[in-house]
Amino acid sequence: MATISAAIGRPVRYEQVGRAAAAAIAPEVGRIHDLWTAGHRWHADIEVLRVVHPGLETLADWLAAGGAQQIRARLAAAGAGATAPRA
Repeated sequence: MATISAAIGRPVRYEQVGRAAAAAIAPEVGRIHDLWTAGHRWHADIEVLRVVHPGLETLADWLAAGGAQQIRARLAAAGAGATAPRA
């Protein structure tokens, strides 16, 4: 969260959503929530992915290339007092 906070110039926090909120985002998000809470995890070999997808950006690169602006716009749309977009 520190990287995102620094890029957008305001603090953000992680807030885990419950099953109902996850499913309200999309049914697939609800299913992924179920898998995650059951202990299933995903692991990516980032170095292999960078070979397969040479244009793969780091979070910092994505933030610098417009991602931070997208987050700021979502926060502005959510309201001045919001610290993170709400689903």
